[in-house]
Amino acid sequence: MNLNKNQKQENSQENPEENYTGILGNFQQQEQSAQDSAAIESGKSEKSGKTLKIVGAAVASVAVIGCLALLIVNPFNKQEVSPDTPDTLENSSDQVNPEATNSPALPDNPDAAMYSANFEVSPALMECFYRDYLAQMENAFVYYGIDPETSLKEQMLPEDAGMSGSWFEYIINQAKSAVTQLLIYNEAAHAENYTMTEENKQQVEDSLAEIDMSQYGENVTEEDVRTMIEMEVLAASYFTNLVENLEITEEDLDAYYQEHKRELDTCGLAGYSISYVTPGETTADGEEISGMTKEQAETYATNLENCKTSQEFEDIIREILITYQDYTEEMLENSLPTLYVDNFSYQEGFDVAEWAFSENTKENDTYRIDNDGYISVYFMTRPAGRDETKTVDVRHILFNKDDHMEELAEDADETAQQAAEDAALQACQHLAQDLLAEWESGEKTEDSFAELANTHSEDPGSNTNGGLYENVYTGQMIASFNDWCFDDSRQPGDTGIVQTDYGFHIMYYVGDGNPIWVNTARRAIQSDWMDTWYAEQQAAYPVNSNPDIIDTIEG
Repeated sequence: MNLNKNQKQENSQENPEENYTGILGNFQQQEQSAQDSAAIESGKSEKSGKTLKIVGAAVASVAVIGCLALLIVNPFNKQEVSPDTPDTLENSSDQVNPEATNSPALPDNPDAAMYSANFEVSPALMECFYRDYLAQMENAFVYYGIDPETSLKEQMLPEDAGMSGSWFEYIINQAKSAVTQLLIYNEAAHAENYTMTEENKQQVEDSLAEIDMSQYGENVTEEDVRTMIEMEVLAASYFTNLVENLEITEEDLDAYYQEHKRELDTCGLAGYSISYVTPGETTADGEEISGMTKEQAETYATNLENCKTSQEFEDIIREILITYQDYTEEMLENSLPTLYVDNFSYQEGFDVAEWAFSENTKENDTYRIDNDGYISVYFMTRPAGRDETKTVDVRHILFNKDDHMEELAEDADETAQQAAEDAALQACQHLAQDLLAEWESGEKTEDSFAELANTHSEDPGSNTNGGLYENVYTGQMIASFNDWCFDDSRQPGDTGIVQTDYGFHIMYYVGDGNPIWVNTARRAIQSDWMDTWYAEQQAAYPVNSNPDIIDTIEG
């Protein structure tokens, strides 16, 4: 489930033969053949790379403990980073290799695949972890043409991706990395007498009920799967508790900001690239290319340079789109907003970033880059500084249409499928209306709403925390969800019902969250703390493995 839009857009290269409405959005990376060719990758700055380590307490657990993602998946995340996505494959040589660092401080345990001082992973349990990762690789196997009838020990990783070794080695290294982390977290929890809560125990039962045992093979029992889930849930719960209790003061945040100002600052920009053609220029088929001449493009670029307001800047681009690309009003309405980026981040070495983050650049300043075949012009809508963009806290209760679809025959046609979906949506709408009426007839408090969310919501990412999502930023959630949250008239305590592609949501507006810069700094501080803390735990709780046992797992 993906309610989270995750606005970071994929990078694409600018085509000099086209006018891109959103120079900062629709293409984030320009050609770098010339020095003044500005590559803009707002989603890949040092800042964003740093803060992705910890997105929040629960998500942090997933980021640190690989296979916890199977249990604690935030359904609002657009990009699920897992081994089943080919682009996420990492060289297996970079994975943790526990047997290479076996500690003499631990007594030998020849019967275990991996072990620490107080915990051990049996051969069957190790296979359980392996099979878990194997199940996540289905899409990658199709993508890379893996033969399901041939042992993965005999099928090699793609050399053209700079990888070596077999697919079995890759997957087992993923599993060993996860198990190493789980053992360390379980040891740390054990040392503090931290145990699972009743809520955690129920999470184990719920997860176990959804498990398809056939994916694990004949060597793995349900008890092995239970043990795996318990290790994962305990580790995630323990780490979440650590992060939630990490005290970060305003002084800490301000000190971090002052030290990392360039990383945390953002600015607001508008940008447009004007393409032009050379007289006599033809296509591969010999047809002459029509379009704006260089002289016309230079005139428009000069006019954009001289703009004093963003509206003037937009009006000129509107004229270009109507005159040279036959844009309709509807097309303009959809395209003109893509001219703007509200949180452009600094990137060293790129001309646009150096200009945008210069102390001399002020609001309404412009910057021009002349390239071969196109001219890019930028307009400063907000000078570089702390990103004070507001976020919101919101609760919701989801009735997921997929959970209310009647089972159809395998050969059901599109009409039958659409009818089943419509019926499921109608059922979800009625459930939402009835439950909202029930809440309104009671105490009508945030706490009572949270109780209903825990009982009724079908969003696994929030139905154990009262349906709460904190510090949601504009554009993060799917459109109708986002629009309700950021309605200008929204007040704390507001409720409503919203339909999305996933079903119907009962909404409860909690109030404003932190400015974006605060959340970014907080996550970075948490991330730094996590790195230090985990290094200390690695030293305190060594993990050993028996490679001969691990190698007996069938690939």
